[in-house]
Amino acid sequence: MKGFTLLEILVAISIVGIIMAAVYGAYTSNMEGIQAARGNSQISQTARIIFDRMSKDLQSAYLGGGFSNRLALGMVAENREINGRAADQIDFTALSHLPSTENGLQTDLCELGYSLKEDQDHGPFILYRRDSGIVDDDLGSGGRVEELARMVAGLDIKFQDKSGSEFEDWNTFEEPHKNTLPSLVQIRLILKDKQGREHTYITSVHPELAELINE
Repeated sequence: MKGFTLLEILVAISIVGIIMAAVYGAYTSNMEGIQAARGNSQISQTARIIFDRMSKDLQSAYLGGGFSNRLALGMVAENREINGRAADQIDFTALSHLPSTENGLQTDLCELGYSLKEDQDHGPFILYRRDSGIVDDDLGSGGRVEELARMVAGLDIKFQDKSGSEFEDWNTFEEPHKNTLPSLVQIRLILKDKQGREHTYITSVHPELAELINE
């Protein structure tokens, strides 16, 4: 019985090596794809959580009267940048429960705020949410500050009035938006994944009391 020559054995080994390399390459590519998909899913989930919280808060933004003039009731949003990146800040009063004239529900008035601060350890920013059950004459401070998300690469907030004109800041204590809530708030959020890639998410919020108050 004729055996294999050395050349045939080397050729066979080379073919097996090529096949194994192809299988390993496909496996590695699939694993990288799965990990990337998981990373994107986690980033998207983080964006959904942030938008859900911000939307609920902004929907209940409150400006109306009936309270002491010594209280700062309204909204102040600043168009800011940190290291060339959008890092807007917004502070406003809100109702945790929308008022009801039908059953006389009591409403909870509070101060809310969102801001970015540099993350010295991991960069670029940390998104913070401020919540104060005590409403006073200082709309921009006080209350409990909680970390909402890390790896935030930018927060850009724009506003529209009832005519559709767009603004990059909003202040209900000064003209041209004195005593007026925006009809629409657009939020642009940029998040970074572990590979350093940036993902941009956009949502729009309609403050539910804007039309009633702005009439």
